[in-house]
Amino acid sequence: MGSDSRQTYGLSDLKGDVFGGIVSAVMMVPVALGFGVLSGLGPVAAFYGAIAVGLFTAVLGGAAPMISGPSAIVTIFTAVIIGTYADSMAEAFTIVMMAGLMQIAFGLLRLGRFINWLPFSVVRGVFVGVGGYIFMTQTLWFVGAPVEPGIGVVAIIASWPRALANLNVDAFAVATISLLVFMLWPAKLHRVVPNALVALIAATVAGALLFDGAARIGEPEIGIPALQAPVLTTSVLVNAIQPALILAFLSSIYNLLTALIIDPIAGRNHKPNRELFGLGVGNIAAGLIGALPGAASAPCSLLAARSGGRTPVTGVVCAAVLLAVLLGLGNTLAWIPNAAFAGILIKVGWDMMDVRFLRRIPKLSPEIGIVTLLTAALSTFVDVISAIAVGFFIAGMAHAMRSQRGEINQTVSTPLLDLILFGEDHLPAGADPFHARVGLLSLRGRYSIASAREIVRVISPDLADHEVVIFDFSETEAMDDNAAMAMEELINGSVLGQDKGCIVAGLSGGLKASLTALGIFDRLPPQSFAADLEQAKRAAAHLLHN
Repeated sequence: MGSDSRQTYGLSDLKGDVFGGIVSAVMMVPVALGFGVLSGLGPVAAFYGAIAVGLFTAVLGGAAPMISGPSAIVTIFTAVIIGTYADSMAEAFTIVMMAGLMQIAFGLLRLGRFINWLPFSVVRGVFVGVGGYIFMTQTLWFVGAPVEPGIGVVAIIASWPRALANLNVDAFAVATISLLVFMLWPAKLHRVVPNALVALIAATVAGALLFDGAARIGEPEIGIPALQAPVLTTSVLVNAIQPALILAFLSSIYNLLTALIIDPIAGRNHKPNRELFGLGVGNIAAGLIGALPGAASAPCSLLAARSGGRTPVTGVVCAAVLLAVLLGLGNTLAWIPNAAFAGILIKVGWDMMDVRFLRRIPKLSPEIGIVTLLTAALSTFVDVISAIAVGFFIAGMAHAMRSQRGEINQTVSTPLLDLILFGEDHLPAGADPFHARVGLLSLRGRYSIASAREIVRVISPDLADHEVVIFDFSETEAMDDNAAMAMEELINGSVLGQDKGCIVAGLSGGLKASLTALGIFDRLPPQSFAADLEQAKRAAAHLLHN
């Protein structure tokens, strides 16, 4: 990866970083508050999460001016951890810390670039599903109904009639004001005063002066966070592996995808392994202080970069401002209505669903469309773990099927007429010139497990009509162990096992070494090998003549 070309740090850099840090912190405030309430940990836990993750990722990471903190996908999965995988908050934070350790391991093992190998269709599907989940939960806050952390979409839909029957008009008004301000705030002013903050302030003022019947988030407990000791029993640690791995994976993917978006604006290339290390340290710190884990915040990072932020100082300033806001204005959080977050988060969820992309699904290949929609549905109605597992499996199967078709198509079986093989002047006496006693199997390109069994099934019938078979490896680029074993089965079973002659042509280099080491041709005598196709044809003619 490339590095920032700047050799010195001047006053202009400092101004850009400070302004970018302040503006991104202002943007982070309403986002962190909303995700904190949505996760079930509360707004203070979200603030401390934004401070811890943001600070360590900025100082130790490799993607400045990345702003990290609570993010949608990590928040939703944290709520799942609290409600499903942990019997206590101590166990939940143990999972968070374990996820951070895994991210450090990802970085130390230099797995940063491999994280991006997760199929696009699965990533997009998870984002659509998480966006849909956020959108659905906010429909309850929008009408003043309570939302239990981790509640399922089916339960949300089932509660709609009761929620509408008990519509809180004040909450509905506050949420509507929040949504309209968030959507209509001029883009030109967004860099100076972010739309999310304006929407939160407008909705809070309206709730205090006009619509005081809307439920508020309540008085937060501001103070030094208590350290959370991890639960180190064998049963807890074993059960924590799966959710911790998924949390680490989701957080890492979101961070690296955001880094790719920020790179062109910041004029540099991020360092993925270093970024994962810093993110892991930040999430361990979040778990230790009982805070909400996080990842990169794409909106805040974009705003920081477009406002002049370029170095890690941007993230440090953002974390410092968030700490100052929490300690100085923390008590004012009690005035914020839950419905104020509904207007903001319902738009965040809608944007994550990316309706423009969903409209293009019919134009995509069926495999991508099916994987995306299935992953999205599972993320929305079941959970993210099931969505990723099923989506990854189906995407892998679809890729294998595409590879299989390609590998089968590049395998050509050709009958060689005796007239062509011997020539008109050298045909054996009584031979039928149009009889094809020799079959040519040309193996071109690369072969893998995808086509191993299918090659045997498809090609075997073609070989039955010939007395001698030539296997031409002249244009074979590579063959994995599975394909090699299938080739051995084809040679030993369909050729030698049927008392047919066998000639191997064009085998050389690394391919020859690997296939020979596997013993694929152990049953073939030395005279069965030919340097090229022409020599192989002569050898086949010799076998037929004798």
